[in-house]
Amino acid sequence: RRVAPARTPCAPDSRLHPHRCMGTNKRKSTIALAGWDPGAKDEEVEVECDALTGGHYKVSCRTTERAWIGVRGRPGIVSGAYCFEVKVTEGLLRVGWASGTAALSLGTDDEGFGYGGTGKKSHLSKFADYGLPFEVGDVVTCCLDRGKREVSFGVNGQ
Repeated sequence: RRVAPARTPCAPDSRLHPHRCMGTNKRKSTIALAGWDPGAKDEEVEVECDALTGGHYKVSCRTTERAWIGVRGRPGIVSGAYCFEVKVTEGLLRVGWASGTAALSLGTDDEGFGYGGTGKKSHLSKFADYGLPFEVGDVVTCCLDRGKREVSFGVNGQ
C-alpha cells in the first residue's frame, strides 16, 4: 500500500561548513571549491552563491508535496578523509554521502548513505537505528574515510 507524502518543509538556510577530518578543524584554503552543487539539485531547492568566495554554501527550498528532495555537495571525494557539517535551522532533513549518479534522496539506492533527523541511518531504502536524533539548532557532522571505507555521522560533536 502506498501512502501519499505529507507536505514537508525542508531545511532552509542550512549551511555547509567544510573542514578536514583527520585531526584538525582547519578550513581548507580552497574553500570556494567546496559547497553545494547548483547543477545537481531538485527543482524546489535554491542554492545561493556567495559573492565573496564564489562558493555555494546557503541552501533553502520551498515546501513540497514530495517527501524528500535533495541537493548534492561538492567536490567529489575520491581519496583520503573528509567531513562536512550542516546546521539545522528548520525542518526535518537527511544528510550523508552518495556517488555522483546516486538518487538525490540519500540512502534510497545502493550508491548513497543517509543519516536522518530521527537518528536512523539509511541505505537501499532500509532504515536502522544509528545515533542521536537531531533537530533545529543542532550541528550534524558527516565523515567519509575512503582509505578505511567508513562513513560516520555525529550530532553536536558526539
